[in-house]
Amino acid sequence: LIAYVDSISLLNKGAAMQGRRKFVREKTRLAKYDSCVRRRTGRLNPKQGS
Repeated sequence: LIAYVDSISLLNKGAAMQGRRKFVREKTRLAKYDSCVRRRTGRLNPKQGS
């Protein structure tokens, strides 16, 4: 059990190191999409605002 948990934490560390760039890219893409959607909805419905 301890070895299992340790291997999982090691895997998570490796995934965090490897997937950080991918995660940041995904987050920036989502932020761009979100701002685009906000702009579009704001243009369509100004009462909602941001």
